[in-house]
Amino acid sequence: PLALWPGEKRLIAPAAYFYIGYCSEKLALWQEAIDAYQIIIDEYPNSTWENGKSIAREAQGRIDYIREHFLSPEGGE
Repeated sequence: PLALWPGEKRLIAPAAYFYIGYCSEKLALWQEAIDAYQIIIDEYPNSTWENGKSIAREAQGRIDYIREHFLSPEGGE
C-alpha cells in the first residue's frame, strides 16, 4: 500500500522525492537532483503540497533552474 500523510489522502512519496532532489542540489549533485525531481513529474504528476500547490510543477521549475544555471547546453556538467 502507498503511504499517506496522517489523516489525509496525499501521498508522502512525492514530498520525499522533492527533498531528496533539494538535498542533492545543496550537495551540487545536479543529475541526482534532476533524477529525483523527474520521478515526481513522471510518477506523481498530480501531487500537491498541503497548501494545494503542485509538487510536480515545482519540481519542473527546479529542473529548469539546474539546467539553466549549472549544466552546459550539451547536458553535462
